[in-house]
Formats: sequence, structure tokens, C-alpha cells
Amino acid sequence: MSVTDSRVRDDIKYIVELLVKEDYQRLQSLDLFPHGDIWVLSERIQDYPGHMTMPPDESFKDFDFIEFEATEDNFFFQADFDLWFNNQASDLTAQFIPSRNTSGLLVCLYDVHVL
Repeated sequence: MSVTDSRVRDDIKYIVELLVKEDYQRLQSLDLFPHGDIWVLSERIQDYPGHMTMPPDESFKDFDFIEFEATEDNFFFQADFDLWFNNQASDLTAQFIPSRNTSGLLVCLYDVHVL
């Protein structure tokens, strides 16, 4: 699995779509933000100046992706994706990592912070 893996890109895009729609309940119910408080996340986004907008598709093909470990049984990476506000890339960054649940490996949101 790598950034060129369409599943990683698709999972990140889906989570960003949920953030843009402010669908924090769905994000939580799908266990896509397992490492933090969903209400703190929503406040960080709502406190950022402007209105969050969906990035263009091209932005999901080129973002910071660091592969730490890749074996047959384990895979760990960190992906940093700039969120968009008012149709422009911002310095508010979403950080993604892999997580395991009962259905296997999934990409989840780890944090949102100003970089």
C-alpha cells in the first residue's frame, strides 16, 4: 500500500468529504476518528477562518505521504493533507494514519492542526 494506492486516496477523500459536510456523527460512527474527541475536532475546524470547501480531485493525488514500515503483516504511514477553505489550500492540515478494526485495515483521521 502506498500513496499511489487508490484505496488510501479514496479513504482520505471520503473523510475530507465528511469534514466538509460537517458530518462528524458519521465520522465517529464509522470509527474514522478513533484517537481523539470528535467535538474538539469540530471546534478546530469551525474556529478556522472561512468556510471549508472540497479540494479539487488533483489534490488527492499529491500530498505528503511518509511510509514508516511495510511488511506483509503490518503497514504504517502518515499522510498530511492540506484542507481547503474558501476554495484555496489552507495551513490547516489533516493527518491520517492506518488503523485496524474488526473489518481489517482502514485509513483514519488522527488529527487536524495548523502546520
